[in-house]
Amino acid sequence: MATGIRNPKWSRDELILALDLYLHYQQKLPAKTSEEISNLSKLLIKLGHQLGRTIGDKYRNPNGVYMKLQNFKRCDPTYANAGKTGLSHGGSHEETIWQEFCVDRRTLRLAATAIRSKIEANE
Repeated sequence: MATGIRNPKWSRDELILALDLYLHYQQKLPAKTSEEISNLSKLLIKLGHQLGRTIGDKYRNPNGVYMKLQNFKRCDPTYANAGKTGLSHGGSHEETIWQEFCVDRRTLRLAATAIRSKIEANE
């Protein structure tokens, strides 16, 4: 793995996968060291390889995946209604993906399943 390389912005497909995980565990997100976070990290790294991206040590690692889930908290009204805030330095794309899918979780689940299948099939 390369070091000192700046990670690219998260793609739409990556954000869909992250939001799917976030909403699945919305009430209590998995820990940074959980199997769920680790599995998503591995899947995103595999996607990065398939896309020909330069993969550094921090590329979509569990810490980065966990932080991305924390970014979604700032979009989540149930979190805000509890008087809490998420990480404030996320990108605008999280908000776009949130607005598109938060009310249509079935479509989100279908999209995430299709993306996972394509990655696993190396397509």
